[in-house]
Amino acid sequence: MAKGKFNRFEFYQFVMTMLSLTLNIVTVLLVARKFRIKRMLRQYDYLVVYVSMTAIVAASTGMLSLFGRGVWLTGDLACPTTAFISMVLINVFPAGVLALNYDRMKSLLRMSSSSAHPDLIVSSSSVVTSTRVHFLLIFAWGISILTAIPHFFTTAYNAKKFECYKAKLYKLRRMLPSMLKKNADGTPHLLRFVCINSIAFVVTWLPFGVILTVYEHVRSLDADNFPMTNFSLWVILSAYLVALPLTIFGTTKDLTKRIFLGRRGRHAVGLGIVRQRRVTYLRESRV
Repeated sequence: MAKGKFNRFEFYQFVMTMLSLTLNIVTVLLVARKFRIKRMLRQYDYLVVYVSMTAIVAASTGMLSLFGRGVWLTGDLACPTTAFISMVLINVFPAGVLALNYDRMKSLLRMSSSSAHPDLIVSSSSVVTSTRVHFLLIFAWGISILTAIPHFFTTAYNAKKFECYKAKLYKLRRMLPSMLKKNADGTPHLLRFVCINSIAFVVTWLPFGVILTVYEHVRSLDADNFPMTNFSLWVILSAYLVALPLTIFGTTKDLTKRIFLGRRGRHAVGLGIVRQRRVTYLRESRV
């Protein structure tokens, strides 16, 4: 916070942060009180605790950003730590929601398949679901922490400007001009494979996941044909399955030469090496 100057926006942020911390801490305490009284929690209660704990960590990080501008968040350890915590928060929400949705769907399927014994369902699902939710939440937090570790090592501190910045540990962006064949020198084939395969994967699997999640793609028992979305899913899946080997063939010279050129290709490569050595020898002899 700026010294000797009142900033109303920082004041509003401080009020909202404190309100968020207070409400979420109270929520966690209420769930703990419920567990102490009833000695059991529903799946919804675990979801509430999960979201509240994530909000508490996010609010704490926001408080550091508010008061530590130029002081706390700038340093050899503070910069990567803050980046690490922020990325954990970004990862933990979708990971936890996916895990809990999976558990909810498993419970619904179990209940629908055993509708003839409702009493048995209630008594058995409460214990099994609680144990599974514990495992899923631990798994979600573990995945979120592991995937955020690279941000700790790729964020550095600039002592001259008193700010954090991303360290230049990734060399991929520098090599982008080498994706053109006229600039290639033999090594960028791996680069081209990474870029092309990543683009193909995102373009095909994002709509694949959306259609698979949102639209109906399973044929009901009284239907004659599969839904139209089933055809779309297969087309998208096949598109990537076709693009993958084509990407491999197009970015791997050695593989394609051995398959299509055979001995002639290997002989041509050998002649090229001999010519290159001859040119190098002539240049050295002139010097």
